[in-house]
Amino acid sequence: MVIFKTIPAAFEIYRMGFRYTALQIGGTNTAAGRKKIEGAISLDDQEAKMLDILSEGGVEITFQQTVQTKISHWKNIKKKTNFC
Repeated sequence: MVIFKTIPAAFEIYRMGFRYTALQIGGTNTAAGRKKIEGAISLDDQEAKMLDILSEGGVEITFQQTVQTKISHWKNIKKKTNFC
């Protein structure tokens, strides 16, 4: 298991050649201009594009804040939040 502090960090390391097959997002920054996903998880358009690229590369992307919360998949979240 490798832990990244941010989505851009996870994306950059993947872009540099470190391959992984799954990415679980458990919490992100909350700030103006970000879309709330659930709880303390929010994304901006740039992060959404990064997740799209990772997903297209075969990375399974899920969101789960704690072990007690449900797992949500990027493809479903993308549909609900209207990320392009």
